[in-house]
Amino acid sequence: MGQLETLNLQKVNEKSNIIGVRPFKCNNHMVHNVKVIEYADGSIWVSCPLFGWYTENCYGKAILKLGCKERKKRCTWYIGTR
Repeated sequence: MGQLETLNLQKVNEKSNIIGVRPFKCNNHMVHNVKVIEYADGSIWVSCPLFGWYTENCYGKAILKLGCKERKKRCTWYIGTR
Protein backbone atom coordinates (compact mmCIF):
# COMPACT_ATOMS: atom_id res chain seq x y z
CA MET A 1 0.00 0.00 0.00
CA GLY A 2 2.90 2.36 0.41
CA GLN A 3 3.60 4.82 3.13
CA LEU A 4 0.75 6.79 4.64
CA GLU A 5 0.93 10.57 4.64
CA THR A 6 1.19 11.86 8.18
CA LEU A 7 -1.46 14.46 8.82
CA ASN A 8 -1.12 17.36 11.20
CA LEU A 9 -4.54 16.97 12.79
CA GLN A 10 -4.97 18.19 16.34
CA LYS A 11 -8.54 17.03 16.77
CA VAL A 12 -10.76 15.37 14.18
CA ASN A 13 -13.33 14.46 16.80
CA GLU A 14 -13.34 13.04 20.31
CA LYS A 15 -13.17 9.37 19.29
CA SER A 16 -10.86 9.34 16.28
CA ASN A 17 -7.16 10.02 16.12
CA ILE A 18 -6.27 9.64 12.45
CA ILE A 19 -2.51 9.46 11.90
CA GLY A 20 -2.50 9.05 8.12
CA VAL A 21 -4.67 9.06 5.01
CA ARG A 22 -3.69 7.71 1.61
CA PRO A 23 -6.10 8.52 -1.24
CA PHE A 24 -5.96 6.48 -4.43
CA LYS A 25 -8.16 5.85 -7.45
CA CYS A 26 -10.12 2.68 -8.14
CA ASN A 27 -11.37 1.89 -11.62
CA ASN A 28 -14.65 -0.02 -11.62
CA HIS A 29 -16.81 1.28 -14.50
CA MET A 30 -15.97 4.79 -13.27
CA VAL A 31 -12.99 6.37 -11.55
CA HIS A 32 -13.54 7.41 -7.94
CA ASN A 33 -11.41 8.26 -4.92
CA VAL A 34 -10.84 5.65 -2.23
CA LYS A 35 -9.12 6.50 1.07
CA VAL A 36 -7.09 4.18 3.28
CA ILE A 37 -7.18 5.54 6.85
CA GLU A 38 -4.88 4.42 9.66
CA TYR A 39 -5.95 5.27 13.20
CA ALA A 40 -3.64 5.65 16.22
CA ASP A 41 -4.89 2.32 17.65
CA GLY A 42 -3.38 0.56 14.61
CA SER A 43 -6.67 -0.20 12.86
CA ILE A 44 -6.84 0.39 9.13
CA TRP A 45 -10.08 1.23 7.30
CA VAL A 46 -10.96 1.79 3.66
CA SER A 47 -13.47 4.50 2.80
CA CYS A 48 -14.98 4.08 -0.64
CA PRO A 49 -18.00 5.96 -2.02
CA LEU A 50 -19.06 2.96 -4.14
CA PHE A 51 -18.50 0.08 -1.69
CA GLY A 52 -21.57 -1.75 -0.44
CA TRP A 53 -24.07 -4.58 -0.87
CA TYR A 54 -25.25 -5.62 -4.28
CA THR A 55 -27.56 -8.37 -5.51
CA GLU A 56 -26.28 -11.08 -7.79
CA ASN A 57 -28.66 -13.48 -9.49
CA CYS A 58 -27.35 -17.04 -9.39
CA TYR A 59 -29.52 -19.89 -10.70
CA GLY A 60 -32.66 -17.82 -10.19
CA LYS A 61 -31.74 -16.87 -6.61
CA ALA A 62 -30.83 -13.38 -5.46
CA ILE A 63 -27.64 -13.46 -3.39
CA LEU A 64 -26.39 -10.44 -1.44
CA LYS A 65 -22.67 -9.77 -1.78
CA LEU A 66 -20.28 -7.04 -0.69
CA GLY A 67 -18.58 -5.17 -3.47
CA CYS A 68 -18.12 -1.91 -5.30
CA LYS A 69 -21.55 -0.71 -6.37
CA GLU A 70 -22.82 2.76 -7.13
CA ARG A 71 -24.64 3.92 -4.01
CA LYS A 72 -26.13 7.09 -2.67
CA LYS A 73 -24.08 7.18 0.54
CA ARG A 74 -20.52 6.39 1.56
CA CYS A 75 -19.49 3.14 3.22
CA THR A 76 -16.43 2.20 5.23
CA TRP A 77 -14.91 -1.24 5.58
CA TYR A 78 -12.49 -2.38 8.29
CA ILE A 79 -9.52 -4.26 6.82
CA GLY A 80 -7.21 -5.05 9.72
CA THR A 81 -4.53 -3.82 12.10
CA ARG A 82 -0.83 -3.30 11.73
